[in-house]
Amino acid sequence: MSEKALGAAGIVLGGLGMVLGARASSKAAAAQNKAIRDQFRYDNQNWQYGKEKLETDRDFILEGINIARKNDITLKNFKDTNSIKSYGAALKIRNYQQTSLNKQYTKSNALFTAQLSHNKMAATAAKEAEYRKLKEITQSVAFQNQDMVLESLMAEGDAIVRGSGRSGAKAAQAVMASLGMNQAKLAESLISAERNTAATIRDIARDQYGANLAALANKMIHPGTLPTPEIPLATPLTEYQEPRELEAFDFGPKPIKGAQASSLAGWANAISGLGNSITAFANYQSNWNIGSTGNTGSQHTSTYQSGNFANQTSGASDIRLKENIVKVGKALSGLNIYEWSYKSAPNSRYRGVIAQEVIKIFPEAVIKEKDGFLSVIYDFLDVNMELIT
Repeated sequence: MSEKALGAAGIVLGGLGMVLGARASSKAAAAQNKAIRDQFRYDNQNWQYGKEKLETDRDFILEGINIARKNDITLKNFKDTNSIKSYGAALKIRNYQQTSLNKQYTKSNALFTAQLSHNKMAATAAKEAEYRKLKEITQSVAFQNQDMVLESLMAEGDAIVRGSGRSGAKAAQAVMASLGMNQAKLAESLISAERNTAATIRDIARDQYGANLAALANKMIHPGTLPTPEIPLATPLTEYQEPRELEAFDFGPKPIKGAQASSLAGWANAISGLGNSITAFANYQSNWNIGSTGNTGSQHTSTYQSGNFANQTSGASDIRLKENIVKVGKALSGLNIYEWSYKSAPNSRYRGVIAQEVIKIFPEAVIKEKDGFLSVIYDFLDVNMELIT
């Protein structure tokens, strides 16, 4: 091989190595960006699960409070019903006892009055018997006294008839003395009977008083009015505090996507190196007086840059640029996934999203090109744009 060919091959191989290095750098950046996207999807899904768990926990607490309230109402109704029944039963018992006590008191009063009447009648009968006994004794003493007076008079007349002078007088005196002694004995007997009668009357009065006291002791005290049972109070209900409504700060901040790795620097270095190689090759060819002839195709390459998204992976996703659009699925983020062909390339099929839908959910992932069409930064989404055919 000639020295010119070796030199040209070296330059071409150097440029090719730079291109291959740029491709490797691009793959590494793509892998890193995929990891960032996966992490973002995981964080977003985890945040969504946490939000749903908070909402479910709050609903569960509310459900528990509602169940507790229903149970409290059931228990309250049960207690109130039992309290009313118990109150009614207690009131019936009280009224029965009041009626029974009133009847017993009325009966006791009647027995007490009857006992007093009986005691009085018994005392009166006993006193009358004693007075009759004394009267009989008095009459007997009076009869005996009359008999003794008559006998004395007769004895005195006999003595006077039989005796004379002083002997007759003495005999008469002896008769009168005997009469006086006998009358004294009768008088003493009558006085003793009167004393006995008076003592017996006093005993009768004492016995009557004692019997009256015994009757009074057995007499029932007035029962008065029994207290009525207390009217039961309604059972109070427990007051529950419901959890407050969930606010945005309860869920915490939404996950944000990490910074994306860029492969443009590697490609820029490769292109710069390739340019230098081409320049060197041109210089080399010029130095060796090598020229080239023939028709060469022209290739148009455009690099997308806009604002702060110069290093982001983007794709033209404006619905106005597409045709034969078919919905094929749905992402975790809620975005619809479609397959389509570009009007400018009807023989190729792509899969991804439509910018007009993305802008409603993730406006930060949509940019407007200079020509007015919309593009999507797929690095901000959990969907990748893919070439199918």
